[in-house]
Amino acid sequence: MDIAVQPDGKILAVANETITDEDWSHLDGVRIVRYNEDGSLDNSFDDDGILSLDFDNREVIFDILLQPDGNILLGGKSYIPNNDYNIMLVRLNSDGSYDNTFRSSGVSFYDLDYDIIYYFNSTLQPDGNLVVTGAIGTDDERSNIFTARILTGLEASEAPLLITTDPALNDLLIYPNPASLTASIEYTLTSSQSISINLYNLQGELIKTVSNEFQFAGNYTKAFDISKIASGNYIIKLQTTQNINYINFVKN
Repeated sequence: MDIAVQPDGKILAVANETITDEDWSHLDGVRIVRYNEDGSLDNSFDDDGILSLDFDNREVIFDILLQPDGNILLGGKSYIPNNDYNIMLVRLNSDGSYDNTFRSSGVSFYDLDYDIIYYFNSTLQPDGNLVVTGAIGTDDERSNIFTARILTGLEASEAPLLITTDPALNDLLIYPNPASLTASIEYTLTSSQSISINLYNLQGELIKTVSNEFQFAGNYTKAFDISKIASGNYIIKLQTTQNINYINFVKN
């Protein structure tokens, strides 16, 4: 549950609905309510002041965020049965309708490839983009902390920056970023294992393999040539035996 007060004094509140089936309960759907300053329902918000969201995936909303343009961002998680949890973002216009300029439908799901999202907290940056932090894990592994930066103006084909903590990897850094001719990836392996580093475009196509080898524990710096690739946004995927890490990279 979360509450946000708009600059005009109206109050937004979100709550997760619980459904009881025989002898067990589960979350199913979300309600967003907007009140006038006097506590009455604001009928300019989805006609009656109450908006229900239900994508049949056991949604949970953690945060309401107000954008400077008056749009409303909802951050939460969505569970796909027999699969795993995804980060879920919903962007609404100020009247409660879906903002179709955000991922074409106003709703976006980001699969972290983990069984569980325990919680997360989201914050709007001054440039309007979103930073999400939280804890994720699997049914048989301990949780990891993740940080994601999501560009709220992305088209449907584009991907967010996502960096997850890896117990075998420390001090992951790419520089310079943006870069024009060459860039370097710096990291520390806490244990010996196989590691691969690949550069992808935002359509998921492999552009360049930086490294694919077995490495002993220690400090590493990998420089790679980017002079012949087109300018734009890219994703660097660094995979160890234990985890996959993604870094947003910009070629000038």
